Amino acid sequence: MHGLYTWLRAFVISGAAAVAVLAARDVGRGFWESHPSFFWAAVIAGVVAAGIDPIINRLGWRKQTKRALRRLDGVRGALASLLVDLIELPESGEEGPDLERTSPLDWASTGVFAFKARWRRICLIRYLYPEAYVRLKRIDPMLPPSGVRYDHGLAGTTWASDGDFYVEPWIEIAEQLDKECTEKTKDIGHKLPKWVKEKIVHYRWYKNMIVRYAWKKINKSDRWHLGYREFRNTRHYHVLVTYPIRNPASGKVVGVLLVDARPYPGATLEAGRLTRPDATAKLNSAAAAVHAAWKGA
Repeated sequence: MHGLYTWLRAFVISGAAAVAVLAARDVGRGFWESHPSFFWAAVIAGVVAAGIDPIINRLGWRKQTKRALRRLDGVRGALASLLVDLIELPESGEEGPDLERTSPLDWASTGVFAFKARWRRICLIRYLYPEAYVRLKRIDPMLPPSGVRYDHGLAGTTWASDGDFYVEPWIEIAEQLDKECTEKTKDIGHKLPKWVKEKIVHYRWYKNMIVRYAWKKINKSDRWHLGYREFRNTRHYHVLVTYPIRNPASGKVVGVLLVDARPYPGATLEAGRLTRPDATAKLNSAAAAVHAAWKGA
């Protein structure tokens, strides 16, 4: 209804505008004098369209909101099921339902995210926007809030590589990158003149500029094409798992599932646990469920 009304409104307003222009230019004076009802009908139709426009827009906005909420509920349900399935994965050779014993994953701090591939229209940049997430006791709800750029980080690399499956101990990678950036910053600082060093001590802006310059000296593939701000937003994550969300009809990657797996304090979480066939099957099922929720909303 909202789409039909949009076309009808455009037609009525265009007709009213055309009538007004023709009347103002004094074109077809004989026609308007012999058919004055056409002119007034166009004017009245334009006024009525302008009057009911807010009502129709309000109804359309409510419909779109309900549709978005249904889609969000479906995606969150798929993510919650994935979180439970990953926690219930037993260790190799273990038996029994005792999750406290068999699973090193902390169900309260592990987070599951769904990112949807989109274009940023203003600057024509491809981004993965956070569509939904499931977590219980986490300070950070998103990774990061503004979205993930194409081929940046694990999620962006999964999209750029047309669907590669990654499981990486990100906390170790982040520590290594942080250490390398600190060393390069010190090397640059030794070569700076004295007056610049004084500026760095007193002004934080100069120090951040030097750190960002040192960060760009690191190989792009080693830092996963991340900028320094992107790295700061993601350095606190633990074991990251990224899995592509594909469109079954075309086979293209339309989104990415991301899991930040965190172990219990004192427990050890091996990345190989999340690359087993049973874990991959759970991720594949969750990706299909998320896409079905997107398409069916």
